[in-house]
Amino acid sequence: MVLFSILIAVKGLGWFMVMAIAARLLMSEGWRVRKREGDDGGREGERVVIGVYVLFNLLRGMCLYREKKR
Repeated sequence: MVLFSILIAVKGLGWFMVMAIAARLLMSEGWRVRKREGDDGGREGERVVIGVYVLFNLLRGMCLYREKKR
């Protein structure tokens, strides 16, 4: 899923579009996990932290890619 978002970034759809798609994918994945395991708050919190970390790294990677491209 993250690779899909990176491919979109390389194609050049724009920052906002890429972030929106990545956030949507992470949210849908988190929703699936929550449904499967029931209402477990600890697991959900863990998923949110992982999602934020992935989004941060994706943003940083795209910034580095843009700088390298110049």
